[in-house]
Amino acid sequence: IALLDQTNRYQLRVLTRNTKSEQAVNLAKNHRSVELIEGNYNEEAAVRKLLTSVHGVFCNTDIWNCGGYQAE
Repeated sequence: IALLDQTNRYQLRVLTRNTKSEQAVNLAKNHRSVELIEGNYNEEAAVRKLLTSVHGVFCNTDIWNCGGYQAE
């Protein structure tokens, strides 16, 4: 994020469950190109907003909370 922020060429969208969390607030405060979007990967509207008019995606998911893990 820091390197992309320094280029002043990109708007970076970050999907977070809580835009008011300390981590999210600090991220947006320290990187002027960051736009916080509240939601999670299970909410289609949040994902659509996140991906509207984007050039590329870096996706880091949590397998335990995204329905990707199933108990054996």
